[in-house]
Amino acid sequence: MARVLLHIGGPKTGTSFLQAVLWQQRDLALEQGLLLPLTGVADHYRAYLELSGQANWMGVTGSVDGAWARLLDAIADHPTDSLVSTEFLVHATAEHADRAVRELSALGREVHVVITVRDLARFLPSQWQETIKSTRTWTFDDFLDQTREGTTSAGAFQRRLWNCPDWAATWAQVVGPDRVHVVTVPPAGAPRSLLWERFASVLGLDAGRFSLDLPRANDSLGAEQAELLRRINVALAGRLAWPAPYKAIVKRGLARRILAQQPGTAITVPAAQLPWVRAEADAMVGALAAGGVDVVGDLSDLRVPDVGQTDRPATADPGASGDTRIADEAVAAMAELLLATAEARERNEVKVARLRSRLAASDGPTTDAGRRRGLGRWLRAKDGER
Repeated sequence: MARVLLHIGGPKTGTSFLQAVLWQQRDLALEQGLLLPLTGVADHYRAYLELSGQANWMGVTGSVDGAWARLLDAIADHPTDSLVSTEFLVHATAEHADRAVRELSALGREVHVVITVRDLARFLPSQWQETIKSTRTWTFDDFLDQTREGTTSAGAFQRRLWNCPDWAATWAQVVGPDRVHVVTVPPAGAPRSLLWERFASVLGLDAGRFSLDLPRANDSLGAEQAELLRRINVALAGRLAWPAPYKAIVKRGLARRILAQQPGTAITVPAAQLPWVRAEADAMVGALAAGGVDVVGDLSDLRVPDVGQTDRPATADPGASGDTRIADEAVAAMAELLLATAEARERNEVKVARLRSRLAASDGPTTDAGRRRGLGRWLRAKDGER
């Protein structure tokens, strides 16, 4: 029986890397018997939103109507194994999981769940950065305090993002623990290929035939860059809305394209916070071991190391980077932004020149007059930007 593998995340566990390897080599995956249905990760995300009845969750734009049905149809049209990969599935309730498995099983498929999970000492700094890239203004310590307590809505939400035993239990209730595969992210310093090899083994793929020579996605920020972005968020005071235009301008344009490319100091969990982080990690290992799930890798990968959370220069207090260092980062970022603006302007000039040529050569019937007038208005507007 063909399988449907639901890769549900979690966040900050190499998900973007694994998705990039597969989507950029989807023909090779299909050749080896694994279908990646529809056109990309966004389609899988939208399918989950419709399945869960959360059409407007996280500021998604556009309609999700029919997204789940389109995913089912794409899977039904192929006799091979299929992979659905979106880390938003970690938010699935028992009801959502039951519906998903029931409707996928109705296609004559055996449903499996794949979870990637990382040790908390590395996850928490990465997740804090992700919140900063999404308009948040809390300090790293504030983030850790709220996450530990879980008493605020924000803190409870953050706990959900790393509570792997809960996700595993939710899905094990409907597919059985033997069909829940927990892939551990290797410890710091391990080859990049090891996570892929573990993941590919669950998918039934020949890992060695896939190229891993891909641009790195979700590049992390150094402490100085993260603190700069946090201060920018404070100054913006919500004036750039999420997701648009903040996501395009700040998260992608500033954080990913510019700040992530600057050298910076790694962020580590403060010593005062390590006891609860270590206790939570140990509890996670114990729960997974007792849950009877299939572990791919080693549960010891999830324990918090006694020393050395990173092999880079590190700090546990991004806010202590110092105003002089933050100012230096701001100047460097501003210079890169100006260069990026100049490059975009140059590309726009080429586009305008091409459109002017098309407009000058246009001598079509009068039915095209409206289109030509619209093109002329666009060009005049661009002239005003010069």
